[in-house]
Parts: sequence; structure tokens; C-alpha cells
Amino acid sequence: MRRQYLIGRLGYVQPRPIGRKQIGIGVALAVLMTVALFGVAPQLAQPDRWVLAGTGLFGGALVALCGQLPRFVIGGLLMAATGICVGLSGASLEIGFAILFGFQGILALISGGVVFLRFIREPVETAE
Repeated sequence: MRRQYLIGRLGYVQPRPIGRKQIGIGVALAVLMTVALFGVAPQLAQPDRWVLAGTGLFGGALVALCGQLPRFVIGGLLMAATGICVGLSGASLEIGFAILFGFQGILALISGGVVFLRFIREPVETAE
């Protein structure tokens, strides 16, 4: 079973450290989004709609930027579009978040399942 489902790998992965500039950009973006969602959105008319749309846009951007593979970029775009659609639909905050994150979870499950099936079907290469 182990030989059938696992591929032997040689070597190691040397991770690249994250630069201070990337960390600073991430922290600044998180602070700005927090201020926008909890400081500005409640002041606007229909704050639940703005929170849902902002969460979809921010979450989609985060998925696309962090994943950087085509399947993650497509997933991020779909999450952003779902957030905007749910925000415009007038759903309550609880139902809207359930729809938004439920859709994103189903999308991740399908995408990951396809990648896993492709990985399993690849022929096992012999170690040199």
C-alpha cells in the first residue's frame, strides 16, 4: 500500500525566508482591511452587505496572492465574485458567511481532489 500511494523523494527542501518587506506589506494590508471592515463598514448604509463583499474580496485576494498557482488564482477570483454576489443579494450576515465559506470549501475540496487524483495516477519513478 505504501509503495502504491507514496512516491520516494530524494534530497531536501531549503525554504526561503520571508523578507521584512513582505511581512510589512502583509501586516499593513491586514490592518487596513480590519479598519475597513470594522471601522468604516458599520458607518455605511447596510453594513452587513459591505462586510460580506469586503470579506469576499479580501479573502479572494489573499488566496490568489498566497497560492500563486492557477487553481488558487481561479479560486480567489471565484471567492471575490461570490463575496460581491452574496453582498448584493441582501442575505443576512450569518447566511452570507455560510454561503461564502461553504462555496470556498467545496471549491477547495474539488480542486484538491482533482490534484490528488492526478498525483496518484502518475507513474512511480524509480530513485536514481
